[in-house]
Amino acid sequence: ADGVKFITMEYVVGRDLHSLLTDSGKFSPEEAMEIMRQVCAGLAAAHAECVIHRDLKPGNIMRDAQGRVVVMDFGLARSLESSGMTQTGAMLGTLEYMSPEQAHGSTVDARSDLFTVGLIFYELLTGKMPYKADSALASLLKRAQERATPASAVAPTIPRSISEVVSRCL
Repeated sequence: ADGVKFITMEYVVGRDLHSLLTDSGKFSPEEAMEIMRQVCAGLAAAHAECVIHRDLKPGNIMRDAQGRVVVMDFGLARSLESSGMTQTGAMLGTLEYMSPEQAHGSTVDARSDLFTVGLIFYELLTGKMPYKADSALASLLKRAQERATPASAVAPTIPRSISEVVSRCL
């Protein structure tokens, strides 16, 4: 409005992916693909406006009773067109789902959100996080230094093509 970007969110009656994962453990490849297709559509809309989410995680993704998936909580979002709402070098976001460049306090762009898409997709498919460690900080360090074990190696029922998409995100 008048050159000022803002985000409004509807009230979504449903459950977040974190609670759904807690109940189910993991999703079928088909269901996980549909969820992530909708997440990516939401992120594509934000990225088209040069807005990076920066705190994507299962708790910030809602699914309603009809299966519609909505990306929520753009509280840490940043516009690439502005000078920024946070200082360079500031580390913001949830450690378990943070991209390596966020952890380093580096400049982030849409690829940072896509890395997190890979983490979430992996978790939906396998019921596990791709970088196992004793703490969130140790896991964050592994993300910056190691490649994740392919999802299809963890759960052979995952089609290789889907596993390759997840690996590409990571």
